Amino acid sequence: MKARLVIIGIDDILRIFQDYAGMTESIPADSKCETLLFNKALMKMALKVSSETWSGPQPPESISFELKRVWGVS
Repeated sequence: MKARLVIIGIDDILRIFQDYAGMTESIPADSKCETLLFNKALMKMALKVSSETWSGPQPPESISFELKRVWGVS
């Protein structure tokens, strides 16, 4: 399989997670990304997110999904 570089903005990643987790409303619409972390050994990504609607620290939330189909855009 041929490898391909994919470039996506941190705010776009947050919007994807908001859409994916939308049924639980766990990520408010006013959320802002502070940091993107990536663990290459575990192949996991983490976003540090803040929101004015949260009162105090929030517990970590895990969002898992598998990409099955990809469309190219120009």
